[in-house]
Amino acid sequence: MGINRLTAWLGMGFGSTVAMGCLITAAVVLGPQHVKVDTYEQAALMFVPVYGRWAVTLFALSLGIGCFGAAVEIALNSGYVLGQALGWT
Repeated sequence: MGINRLTAWLGMGFGSTVAMGCLITAAVVLGPQHVKVDTYEQAALMFVPVYGRWAVTLFALSLGIGCFGAAVEIALNSGYVLGQALGWT
C-alpha cells in the first residue's frame, strides 16, 4: 500500500507542477502579446521563443502522449472496477 501511495503522490505532484508550469509560461509569453488562446495552435505559440519551428510539433506530441496516458488509465481503471463489481480478487 505504501508504494501505491508514493506513486500517487509523486504522480499528482509531477502533473500539478507541469500544469502550473504551462500556465505560468502561457501567462508570461502570451499575456504581453494579448493573445487569447482559442485553439491548440495558439496554445503552442507559448513554446515558440524556446523551441522555434519545433514548437507546434513538440506540443502536438506532448498532447498525444498525454491523451494516450489518459486512455490507458481509463482502460486499466475500467478493468479494476469490473473486477470489483464481479467480486474477483
